[in-house]
Amino acid sequence: MQCPRCDAEMAVYTLENKRSLSCNKCHFVGISIDHTSERRASESWAAALDRFRTGTGLADREATDAEGTSDDVDGGERDETAS
Repeated sequence: MQCPRCDAEMAVYTLENKRSLSCNKCHFVGISIDHTSERRASESWAAALDRFRTGTGLADREATDAEGTSDDVDGGERDETAS
């Protein structure tokens, strides 16, 4: 089969009884795609930071920092010999 874009010979790939054609010259594969996306509502930096602080982010970290436990990964025991 000839490539409809560049008229080169198409390569045939088969996997589990399914065939796919591809052009090794221009990389045509015959699959139409849409690169557009729907624009989502924007979020301001203030709103994003507020969401972060009230979620599982900074607010929880500040609370544990006040208790002095946020950096104690191993339960408060530190290896003083490590450098």
